[in-house]
Order: sequence, then C-alpha cells, then structure tokens
Amino acid sequence: MTSMDRREMNVIIFGVGYHGRMAYRSVKENENKYKIIGFCDNNKLKHNKKLFNETIYSVKDTLGMNVDKYILAGRGIKLMKSQLLKYGKKDANIILFGRDDILNSKYNFKKRSSECEKINKIIIKILNDLGINYWFDYSSLLALLRCEEFGMYSDMDITVESNKLNQLFAEVKRYKQTLNIDYSTYHENNGLYKKDEIKRIVITKSSVTIGNEPAIIDINPRYFKDAYSYSYLSISGGEYEVKSSIDHFKGHEIIHKNNIDYKIPMRPTHYLEKQYGNTWSKEVKYWYNDSNLQSRILRSNPV
Repeated sequence: MTSMDRREMNVIIFGVGYHGRMAYRSVKENENKYKIIGFCDNNKLKHNKKLFNETIYSVKDTLGMNVDKYILAGRGIKLMKSQLLKYGKKDANIILFGRDDILNSKYNFKKRSSECEKINKIIIKILNDLGINYWFDYSSLLALLRCEEFGMYSDMDITVESNKLNQLFAEVKRYKQTLNIDYSTYHENNGLYKKDEIKRIVITKSSVTIGNEPAIIDINPRYFKDAYSYSYLSISGGEYEVKSSIDHFKGHEIIHKNNIDYKIPMRPTHYLEKQYGNTWSKEVKYWYNDSNLQSRILRSNPV
C-alpha cells in the first residue's frame, strides 16, 4: 500500500457555481478519502474569496499546491478537463462528478423546486402583464418535457425578446424587497447588441449557504435576424452564441404544471433534438453531451 492509499487525498473542486457547490456538499456528506483544500474557478472576480470557508483560487494558483485530484462537475467539465490537461495534469488527477454523484445528495430538491415555482409565478405574471414574448428554454424546457423537478437543475432558463429586456428589468426591480436581483452587461458591440446593454438578469429568493441552494432564474435576451434566432449562454467562464431556427419562436406552446402555464418554443421536441441531440429525453451520466448545442457555439470568450 502506498502512502497515497493511506492518507486522505487533497482535492480541489473546479467551479464555484451550482454544480461545484453540490459536489462540495456530496463530498462532505459522505465518509470518503477526499480532503477538500479549496475551489478553483476561471472567474477572476471570485479569486481569493471564500466559499463555505474554503479559498477560491485561480487554476494557475493551484498548480503549485499539493493537489492530488481535481473534482469536475457540470456543463463545463469538458472545458475544465481540457484546461487542466493543457497545464500538464493527467487523467489520473481528474475526477468527473456526474448526475448521480450530485443528485444522490441529501439536499432537498423538492424544497428548491417549490421555491423555483414561487419565483416563476411572479416572473410569468410580470411578463404577461407587460405583454412580453418569452419562452421557458434550455434547462427549464428539459425539466418540463422530462417531467423532472426544477430543483434538480442548476437554474431555470427563460429567454425573452431582446428589445423588451430593459422594460422587464425596470419592472422586476420593484420586487427587490422580496427577490435578489442581479444583472450583467455586454462588454463589446456586436451586430445584435451594443456594449453595456443588459445581457442577463439573475433572480433568486434566498442566499447560498452550506445547507441551502437557492432557486435561480436566469433570464436572457433572444435576438432575431433573418431566418434565425440567437441567444447567449455562459458556461464555465465562456460566453457562447447559440443559433436556432426562428420557426420555434414565431409563437409558443404551453405546458401546464402545478397550476402554472409555461410558455415554451414551438415544436419543442424538434427544438431540443437540434440543441441537445436525439437523446435529449434520456437522463445522462454527465450534464455535457456531444450535441448540436456544442457544434452551434459560434464564439467563445473565456475569462
């Protein structure tokens, strides 16, 4: 037996988002051989801060540390793994946490789903009152069509017509006493948007603690040009432009769940096949897959 077999292995969790936090909880809940010595993340604004009393490092900072393993989870694990391999780490240094590793956590996903639905009711009412076209999209749409709990996903995605995002933001801010509201803007001009325009509104109702993972509603603009619709996703420090057929957004279909009507893209199963491949309806071991969503990534700006 080697000395490594006899001692706890020092691990760094890559990513401080939902999946990284759930990986942390999973490790802490289970008696195992891993000793968490911190997090790493590509977001420079997070570096040297604390999460669950653990330091958040840059990836480069961890290279000189005594790290046996990196734990990777979430949609960005391919990018994370590629980055670590580029820095000279080996496959043996990398542990991939999949869906079961996180969802087997003792965390109460039904409670989180209930919180999602409470926020959804507020946002849907605002959108309907303002007459803004919107679609429950990406992870939200997967949850609805798979008949899964919203709380099992990192966030709920809503896309709205881009020229109404500022109007929506102004109305949502009226709820700042009961909701936590954050936003981000574009850092450059593009044919579809301008620098400093709002690119994302993030709404939560509670704060992150070791025992609480808040419901997160992620609202993004949807742009239309010629025969296509465009939206933007943030995955593991990168910004990705995703292109879809405009036909899915010329109207909407409705799914009724728990006394709430959810507007979704037209021909949703066809839409999801284009985004995630023809296996979209099946549970996957890892959140990433080799799907058309990846092939439709047009631009990447890693942090």
